[in-house]
Amino acid sequence: MKKLIVMLLILSVAFAATFYDKCGNDRGWSSNPDEYHCRKSGHIDCCGWRQEYHVHDLGTVVKTPVIHFVYASGSWDGCTSTIGVYVSEDGEQWHLIGKFSTTSKEKPGGGWERFEKSIASQYDCRYIKLEIPICYNDYSEVTVEGEEKIGSAVQNAEEEEKEMQNEEQQTEETMQNEEHGGYITGVISVIKKIIAFIMSPLKHFLVIRI
Repeated sequence: MKKLIVMLLILSVAFAATFYDKCGNDRGWSSNPDEYHCRKSGHIDCCGWRQEYHVHDLGTVVKTPVIHFVYASGSWDGCTSTIGVYVSEDGEQWHLIGKFSTTSKEKPGGGWERFEKSIASQYDCRYIKLEIPICYNDYSEVTVEGEEKIGSAVQNAEEEEKEMQNEEQQTEETMQNEEHGGYITGVISVIKKIIAFIMSPLKHFLVIRI
């Protein structure tokens, strides 16, 4: 069944689709995951205080997408910074696709105003980095329109299949270890009983002799 799914993915034709990611869903990552508020949130992909950038993970490579994103910068009311938008296929080599200025605006009830922006990328990408170096990335989300790159879906399916196989192997090894451990425990218990049986009359003999 798994091989059949992979074959169908290989034979399929890429089609237009929409992809989405946001802060705090444990898919991407942030610049400072060890920061107190980030650790407190329980997410390594948090946005907020002292997060200069956030990387969004689409889960697959998308061909020359149009990226719509919602963002909020913070630090202080009126903080001005230049936002850099970068894309990457592998999360290591990045391409700058846009730069623009933003100013943080505090809401009356607390928190920060969110703004919207759209950028068309000439590069295929899976990862999108939104960098706000001075005012910090308080929040961001991306909605991406484009075609999934042929081969990317196949690679993802193969990776998932390998993960499933590894999990099955680990489960089998754990069961074998438990069975083996239970056998050893039983043998040790029998040996202890034999030793106790042998030592019992010996102790009695030593008491009488004394």
